[in-house]
Amino acid sequence: MAVTTRDIAKIAGVNQSTVSRCLNDSPLVSEETKARVKGIAESLGFAFNAHARSLSTNRTQTIGVIFPQHYTQLDLDDNLYFNALSDQLHLRLEAEEFDLITAFPVNRTNNKSNIEKLIACRKVDGLLLVQPQLDPRTLEILKNAEIPFAFLHHYPELCEKEEVDVFYADNAYGGWMATRHLLEQGHEKILCITAGEGEREFGLRTDGYVKALQEAGLSPDPELVLRGDHSFESGYALVYRHWPQFQKAGAVFAQTDLMAMGVIQALREKRVGVPEDMAIVGYNDIPLSRSLKPHLTTVHQPLEEIIEMACKNLLDRIRGEGGKHVKACIRPQLVVRDSSIVEKKS
Repeated sequence: MAVTTRDIAKIAGVNQSTVSRCLNDSPLVSEETKARVKGIAESLGFAFNAHARSLSTNRTQTIGVIFPQHYTQLDLDDNLYFNALSDQLHLRLEAEEFDLITAFPVNRTNNKSNIEKLIACRKVDGLLLVQPQLDPRTLEILKNAEIPFAFLHHYPELCEKEEVDVFYADNAYGGWMATRHLLEQGHEKILCITAGEGEREFGLRTDGYVKALQEAGLSPDPELVLRGDHSFESGYALVYRHWPQFQKAGAVFAQTDLMAMGVIQALREKRVGVPEDMAIVGYNDIPLSRSLKPHLTTVHQPLEEIIEMACKNLLDRIRGEGGKHVKACIRPQLVVRDSSIVEKKS
């Protein structure tokens, strides 16, 4: 026989309406009573009707995550990063008993806005937008709907003027930190491989590279800044296409791990040792950076911190506990491995 709220009420020594309030997280009941009633319900295997709860609380217990439109067409480096981000989001929100709906900004079949649909159909309590930009119309729809939302990973230009929540990595600091590390190893001619024409995060990483050189009293050489396309293949091809620039340099800062790995493979074919002849630093700290030889020195994206802060902020707003809007810039960390350090002989 199925357990009912009446059964739970008898055991807990409270009335049935109190049980209902506890299961609905009502602020009218003390946290101690909620915990006791929920514990009894769980021990009895009580299956609370989530649909009924959504009707009574006007909540769905679901968060929508909007990934970039061309997520499935991204290169391996970005795909690995976004897969890790998705996994971390699931773990964090499942711990709060929230479900996730993932979508792209626009339906790829009918070209209609998925964000508008999620709002209009009341399918989500909040949205996390993994978006480098957002059009003004969609932003107005979000504001008018009064559904909590936050930007994640990217820092769209609209964030400069709008009061919105945004949680992102300090890419300029990451570029500065990678370059500073190579300078500390005694390298002055550092080649920088950037990516993504017009993509703000890569421009900021290059800004950090330039700043570190200038702080060291060095003039950045435009010939030592090359552009790839995020991929292993582009890093590999750049070595052959711009070999004279590589011969001028003693170190390389590649703004994705896969480009760094492509560079290492091409240098190996040209019998250039890493790190003995050329030090290499990548960016993102994808799992392959710890597996391939030499193990790659890289900039670790602060994924865990970004997700923790963004999810807490969004859930607080959903529960009516949010305060002022937050613009949190979180610093990445340098992970030093074999590709940039030459062991000194005693």
